[in-house]
Amino acid sequence: MNKVRKITPLVLLLALWMGCATHPSISPEITPVDEINWGYTFSVENTIPMIWFRRGLSEKSDLGLRIGFPFYGTGMDYTQIVMQKDNKWDAINLSFAINPNSNFDFTYYKFKRKIKKSKDASKPEKVKVRWKGFRFMYIPQNEIRGNSFRFGFLMGRKPKQGFGYEIGYFHDFASMPISKILSFKWDNQSAEVKNDWGSTYDNYPHSRGGWPSEYARGTGLSFQLMYYLGDFDLKNIFPK
Repeated sequence: MNKVRKITPLVLLLALWMGCATHPSISPEITPVDEINWGYTFSVENTIPMIWFRRGLSEKSDLGLRIGFPFYGTGMDYTQIVMQKDNKWDAINLSFAINPNSNFDFTYYKFKRKIKKSKDASKPEKVKVRWKGFRFMYIPQNEIRGNSFRFGFLMGRKPKQGFGYEIGYFHDFASMPISKILSFKWDNQSAEVKNDWGSTYDNYPHSRGGWPSEYARGTGLSFQLMYYLGDFDLKNIFPK
């Protein structure tokens, strides 16, 4: 019985995030022209890992493809560097993902690279990249479900060549006051909220059939662990 009690919150947590939107797994460095890099991502939005591929289109742009299982999180994105100077550069990213709350993203990133040379000349330099950005997010729905516009900020780090992480939150200001995002007692259908706020939030239910809706605060949360596997070559993956 105790084991069941311990497992139940975990199952509920996984179920909560399964209804959320998903976002691109950014690669700070643009993939070289005509080359394909790949990796995989663990995220609270998708629970099941996603595999992603990025192909270089030019010296300042690349195209990404994400594959989720069974298909949640699957999508495409495009990155374009718009400004670059020494170890700093800015980029925009346009993205689309398929989920119960399918979403379009527009993200503006600011990257900064730090290079630390090793005292031992035989060892490679240590390269770390960090970034921050802001994101506009749109969840389109049909006439029954309505849609959601979100805006928020993110930050990420790539402390080593094969690993990076990113965290962000994107708020729908129409669905609830931003001052209440940490108040888990908030329920826009409760008598207390209706007494304080009237009918302002009546048309923005945070769940539908037990799953997070496009208006739920969890739908705007993003946390990713990204693993970079380098050049994608079938000969190396499936050697003869």
